[in-house]
Amino acid sequence: CQNHSNPFTMYQEAKPPREEKCLPFEKSMELMPFKLRKYLVTRKHEVCSICIKFPNKLPVIVERYPHEMTLHLLDKTKFLVPFELTLGQFLCLLR
Repeated sequence: CQNHSNPFTMYQEAKPPREEKCLPFEKSMELMPFKLRKYLVTRKHEVCSICIKFPNKLPVIVERYPHEMTLHLLDKTKFLVPFELTLGQFLCLLR
């Protein structure tokens, strides 16, 4: 993993408390690509901690193409996939 001597590697975004209803801003944030919602440093830190906790799993982010018509909306975008799972098997799980 990374050397944590850099003070920015441990940075985590402050998240507002979740409410039952999504405000328009929060709804638009959910529709933004994952790369734009979280800083690179935060994403690296999350992956590092996941790889330590689950050494035999691969963290995968799955997002729907904005103009996709046939694929249903996904309930979640983050998945922990075993290394043994093939891409075809993973796609069957998503569908």
